[in-house]
Amino acid sequence: MIRPLALAALLMPGIAQSQDWSEGWSGRVTLYGWLTAAELDSSVPLPGGGSLDSSVSAGLDDILDALDFAAFANVEARRGRLVLLGDVMYTKLSTDGALPAGARIDTGLESFVGMGAVGWRVWSDDRVSVDAFGGARLVSTEVDLSRRGPLASQSASTSETFVDPVIGMRVGYRATDRIELRAAADIGGFGVGSEFSWEAFAGGSYAFTERVRGDLGFRHLYIDYENDGVEIGMRLYGPTVGISV
Repeated sequence: MIRPLALAALLMPGIAQSQDWSEGWSGRVTLYGWLTAAELDSSVPLPGGGSLDSSVSAGLDDILDALDFAAFANVEARRGRLVLLGDVMYTKLSTDGALPAGARIDTGLESFVGMGAVGWRVWSDDRVSVDAFGGARLVSTEVDLSRRGPLASQSASTSETFVDPVIGMRVGYRATDRIELRAAADIGGFGVGSEFSWEAFAGGSYAFTERVRGDLGFRHLYIDYENDGVEIGMRLYGPTVGISV
């Protein structure tokens, strides 16, 4: 697997293009940086019975040590009141921690999350816009656990893929000709894929010129998944940065 520098992946500014498409469509494609802190609670069954459990937390101050690779992209298309939304993210983390009696546990997480949704602009005026949307979130994650102790070592791994139905809302507010504020939230899972999942974003943008816009925000994603003895609680959160041209 290609493993570019994590720092470059995190601090890479978003590169976006606003463009007019044929037949009244307009759209935006964005690559963005997300400085993600991560919390992972996992339990993976062992072949001989029992389970291997891990609870790790990598804050914003040490995420560069834990992060192996990250990539994020977003797409939006609009025609009249119809809105099409898409977002993909890939993260690979590895960390270790101390256990009682001199043991240590290594935890690896590789996760792909992609969401696609169809929305409808339910309200808009000169300053405010409100979109309602529904769609699906695909989650594919692999967890590797390895416990090393003075007397014995154990390891377990699992690969899980599931699809969550999601529903959500987006709100935009144009504060001035140059400043726009945005917020979005969705919930999903409902026992169909995961037990429950939710995501929230809040941020703003500043128009440097008619075409160039800088974006800052904060994003939070939570997923609670259980299946056949496997338990995964994943929380990713942190600031985002991008630029639209």
